[in-house]
Amino acid sequence: GILCLTSLAIYFVCVQAILCLTSLAIYFVCVQAILCLTSLAIYFVCVQAILCLTSLAIYFVCVQAILCLTSLAIYFVCVQAILCLTSLAIYFVCVQGILCLTSLVISFVCVQVIQCLAAIL
Repeated sequence: GILCLTSLAIYFVCVQAILCLTSLAIYFVCVQAILCLTSLAIYFVCVQAILCLTSLAIYFVCVQAILCLTSLAIYFVCVQAILCLTSLAIYFVCVQGILCLTSLVISFVCVQVIQCLAAIL
């Protein structure tokens, strides 16, 4: 009877130890899996955040470049228009001046011719 009880007790202790170790192993595996999945999730979130911020930065740089080029183009067009209008105005003034001087010269010559003819007659 004692041997039977002793062997039962040893068996019970061994079964308890095996169950305890098994549950510890399962717990360890579960904890490792949770930690692994958590780190993967954190990594994924970080990668997504980095990609999002990178694409936003690239978008911002592109928008800035487009705005800069647009303002340069507008500036160039405005400068060209101002230069064109200025040269047209200068040309108009010069033509008017030449016409005015020409008419003065013609008028002076006509007056001289008339005075000359009047003096002869």
